[in-house]
Amino acid sequence: VSSEKQRNEYNLLKGDILFIRSSVKPEGVGEAALVPKNFENTTFSGFIIRFRPHITIDDEFKRVIFSTKTVRNQIMALATSSANTNINQISLGKIIIELPELSEQSKIGNLFKQLDNAIALHQDAIQHQQDLKKAMLQKLFPVNGARIPTVRFATFKKEWEQRKLGELASFSK
Repeated sequence: VSSEKQRNEYNLLKGDILFIRSSVKPEGVGEAALVPKNFENTTFSGFIIRFRPHITIDDEFKRVIFSTKTVRNQIMALATSSANTNINQISLGKIIIELPELSEQSKIGNLFKQLDNAIALHQDAIQHQQDLKKAMLQKLFPVNGARIPTVRFATFKKEWEQRKLGELASFSK
């Protein structure tokens, strides 16, 4: 349970960026995520660092700038390693980013939002095709010693033959 003071100090507002402070995998440290809306009565954990800019930076631009190679390289150079890879607020404060004017930030951010949306749509379609393939593999091949698959093309009626691979081909090293 958090106190009123903690909820005020560690609240999450639309446009905040959350950085992963510590990660077992080095590439996970400093990964950033945009807070998409205000979260009432919510606090973030000590494993997270909140970035809340004092100037206006386009939200969609913020969402992508911290994943650029230039910024990721700086994060990795400033991170420390022990059992986990870690970064702190002081190190994050040393990162240099290039900021165009707000209207250009908006154009860049919206472009990447559109690309991400298109990728997500394709990933959904790919997942659907992968699920269909898995289902067809289960139905178009006989299982548990059966000689006829559950689903067949209409023109095929014969049972499948069981054959040892050694009868069908020769093997070499």
